[in-house]
Amino acid sequence: MKKKYLAVFMMATALTLTACGAKDTAEDSQQAEEQVTDTADETTAEASQDTEDTENGETAENNENMITELTANTAAEISGKEFTLKTERAYSDDDEIIAVTAVYGDQELKLDESLYVNGVYEVSLDGQEYVMTETTTFDDYGMIYLVKLDESGVTLVSTQDGHLREVPADPTEGFEIESKVDVLGTYGGIRTYFIQDDKLTANDTIYEFAGDPSGELPKLTVKGSIRCRLEGGNTTLEAGDVIIPQAYSPDDGTFYFELPDGTAGNLLVDLSPDGSEGQMTYSGTIGGVDENELFENLPYAG
Repeated sequence: MKKKYLAVFMMATALTLTACGAKDTAEDSQQAEEQVTDTADETTAEASQDTEDTENGETAENNENMITELTANTAAEISGKEFTLKTERAYSDDDEIIAVTAVYGDQELKLDESLYVNGVYEVSLDGQEYVMTETTTFDDYGMIYLVKLDESGVTLVSTQDGHLREVPADPTEGFEIESKVDVLGTYGGIRTYFIQDDKLTANDTIYEFAGDPSGELPKLTVKGSIRCRLEGGNTTLEAGDVIIPQAYSPDDGTFYFELPDGTAGNLLVDLSPDGSEGQMTYSGTIGGVDENELFENLPYAG
C-alpha cells in the first residue's frame, strides 16, 4: 500500500515539475520575444531618424560639395530652375565662330565667342550653385567662365585664361588650370585655383611649367652674361651655359630654372606696367638687355 502511494506521489511530483518547467520555458520565450521586438523597434526608430536627418539636410559634407558634368545645349534643373549652356552660330557668314550663352530660367547671359566649348560643370559649394564653362579659340587659347546662380538669376562672377587640366570630385580640392605664360619662351603654367568669395583665386603666385605632353621642358642656351642665384649664392650665367625652365612668378618677375645637373637657380626679369591698374608684365628684357641678346632661339609659340 505504501509502495503504491509512493509511486503515485512521485508521478504527481514529476507532473508538477514538468508543468513548472513548461511555464518557465514559456515565460523565458516570451521575454526573449519582447527583447527581439524592442531591438527591432529601436533599429526602426534609428533608421527613421537617419532618414529624417537626411531629408532635413543633415548630410555628410562631401555630399553638399560636388561637381556634376553638364552637356552644352541640354537643359538641367538647378535650384528649381532650368539651366542651359547654349551655343549657336555667332555670324551668318562665319561657320566657325559660335556664341556661348548661359540661360537660367528666363534670363540669358552671353559669355563668349569661341570655336568650341571644352566642358560645362555644375559646381555645388557650401550651398551655393555655380556653373563653370571652358571654351577654346584660335591658337588653342582657353578661357574659363564662372557664373553664379541664385534667386536674382545668372551672374558672371569670375574669368580665368587657360584650360582645366582635370576636374575634381569635390570643389574644395581646387581646380588645376594651365595658362599660357610668355616669359623667355612660351610655357603652360599651372596653378591651383579655389572658389573664394565667388572668385577663382590661386593658392600661389607661381606658375609651374608643364612641359610638352611627355613632361619634357625645353633647354635654353645662354649667349650673354646673366646675373642669377644658384644654390649657395649669387653667380653669373655665361655664354654656352644651359638652363631648364621650371616656374615663373609674375608678381616679382622671378624665373626659376635648373641646370642640367639638377642644381636649382633663379633670375629676375624686368617688369613694366601692362595698362591695367596696378598690373605689371614681362617687358622682354633682363637687366635692361633684350632677351634675344642673352639667349639663343627662345621657344615662343602662338
